[in-house]
Amino acid sequence: MIKLVQSQDLTKVNFARSQKFKSRLESAKFHSDLVNRSFSLELGENEFITFLMGDIVMHAIETLREKGFRITEQRRAILESLAQADSPKSAEETFSSLPNDTCDLVTAYRCLEQFEKAGVVERGVRENGTKVYCLGHGHGHHHHLTCRKCGSSERVDVCMKEELEKIAHGFGYREVTHVMEVFGVCPACS
Repeated sequence: MIKLVQSQDLTKVNFARSQKFKSRLESAKFHSDLVNRSFSLELGENEFITFLMGDIVMHAIETLREKGFRITEQRRAILESLAQADSPKSAEETFSSLPNDTCDLVTAYRCLEQFEKAGVVERGVRENGTKVYCLGHGHGHHHHLTCRKCGSSERVDVCMKEELEKIAHGFGYREVTHVMEVFGVCPACS
């Protein structure tokens, strides 16, 4: 977690609007991938402004609200957990990463399914058939290249959606969707 300490001349109210904040934020963006990470700005003793994993979580929350979902603490915690993940996570892994007593496993499953239907998470599948989820990253549909040995994952922005839809339509299928993941052994594990 990145902590940017407030200087003495800024108050809690004007801190987020100040030029110092903006320059520190730009510096933080330069040094850290804020799309997938959280950071806090220290305001004083035990006072923080926490940015919820950058724009990606805020965009997901806005999308859910637009689609009529209430933003509960459980839903927010699940979105934050997914935003912190280095690779897609199963419902069980997402649940395990939540603070104790956030929700039960069934709620985690339901939220992930609702998030997928709302378009804020994408579902993938591991080689063993386990469903995994990741936030949409705000850059549209994507896939992952996952290492069989260590589980590390890389985002792949190549998709054959149109070709697959043409093939499916040629067989008479409608309302076509797909899940595609690519597996191999990463250079570190080779």
